[in-house]
Amino acid sequence: METFLPTSWQQDFASVANQALIASALHSFHLFIMVVIRISGLMIIGPLFGQVLVPSNVRVLLVLTLSLIVTPTLFSQAHVGFDRWDVNHNQYLSRNEVPPDFLSRYDTMLTQYQRDPQVGVNFEEYHLGLKISSTLYDFAWKAVGELSLGFSLGLGVMIILSGLQMVGEMVDQQIGIALGEIFNPSLNSSTSINGQLFFMMGSTIFVLLTPINGHIRMLGTLIETFQTMPPGEAILGQSTIMLLSDLVHQSLALAIQVALPLLAATSLLSLTMGYLGHSVPQVNVLMIGFAIRSAVNLFVLLFCLSSGGDTIVEMLPQVIDQVGDSLHGLYEPE
Repeated sequence: METFLPTSWQQDFASVANQALIASALHSFHLFIMVVIRISGLMIIGPLFGQVLVPSNVRVLLVLTLSLIVTPTLFSQAHVGFDRWDVNHNQYLSRNEVPPDFLSRYDTMLTQYQRDPQVGVNFEEYHLGLKISSTLYDFAWKAVGELSLGFSLGLGVMIILSGLQMVGEMVDQQIGIALGEIFNPSLNSSTSINGQLFFMMGSTIFVLLTPINGHIRMLGTLIETFQTMPPGEAILGQSTIMLLSDLVHQSLALAIQVALPLLAATSLLSLTMGYLGHSVPQVNVLMIGFAIRSAVNLFVLLFCLSSGGDTIVEMLPQVIDQVGDSLHGLYEPE
């Protein structure tokens, strides 16, 4: 059968097609790897996902499955993020519409296109796509940024749950059973009995309670970061760092707020036992004091569990939303 194209043309066309196919496959694979790294940050420390009790092979399978689902939607995700920032809907993103944490990247685009900041850039210019790393250092730098993004989201929630663990440690100190510490495999450290109880209670509420659905909400927040930060362009802004610092203070305030009834009851009980020991020396305060202190504190502990659960239900969704806003550059400290 005769061919209409010369053999040399066929070879050139096949060579160009193969090069384009290899370049497209390499670009897609690099894109997939960046998505895997960003989601992996959440699986390292996030509640439920980052616990040692969850087998490593299950976490790896979950990361790969989510990455395969998310990677084909990256273009539409970027379009949603562009429309979110484009307040006047003129299809151009001006400098005053970009959050402060992303201005450096935006200014680089203006310099590249030699564009007036008042005019801005359109979606095609803004969504440049992922550039394949030319050096190992460039790839490592992008990987650190992607990993820190998911890590910061999981860390923000874990800080609040650690506040509940602090409540349990305060309770055990007052009851007198702090010496009976147990090993917590979730945190890879020793913790008190009630500290483990409060931590597991917070984790259970976070995962199972219907209004929160914390694991789904946390994954959704992380996936939404692809709207404003394409793979390879992850930035841990100053607002996120300030929020994580503020969450430490909120965690401490949460611990004091939940444990306050027990601390007040313990203080009153100590004053009462001290007054009884001075007024009636025949009573062995040391012998009966431990039993009375344990009974009173365990009774007050029931109210602490109730107030702690209500506080977690109100606080955790706000924390996830705040961390999500900070990753988008929209968080404003109060």
